Amino acid sequence: MSNQTFDLTSMFDTYRQSLAPVAKAQQEALKILETFARYQLALAGDYIDWSVSQAKAITEVKSPSDFVTQQSELSTKAGEQIRKRSQELSQIAADTQGTVKQWIGEASAKFAEAAKKAA
Repeated sequence: MSNQTFDLTSMFDTYRQSLAPVAKAQQEALKILETFARYQLALAGDYIDWSVSQAKAITEVKSPSDFVTQQSELSTKAGEQIRKRSQELSQIAADTQGTVKQWIGEASAKFAEAAKKAA
């Protein structure tokens, strides 16, 4: 009869190694969600600023031509800000795609390495 001891350390190491890609994916997903949430907060802030500016422009009307000029300036500023935010969103999407691609590559490499060891 053989006397084998149950090695908890190796068992936990095996679990840790096998679940490492999942844990990394969750961390990256949370980072991406945080980035997107911050983007949405900034965008909401831009719309609030624009709305306050609109309300202020309406209350400070001196003449119709002055009002039109103010509205034109506010629209131009808002359009510029929205353009910047859309570029920021494109950058977030590109960064996210790169992160996912990198994670898939690392997970595939680890899986291939494990398959080679098993064979």
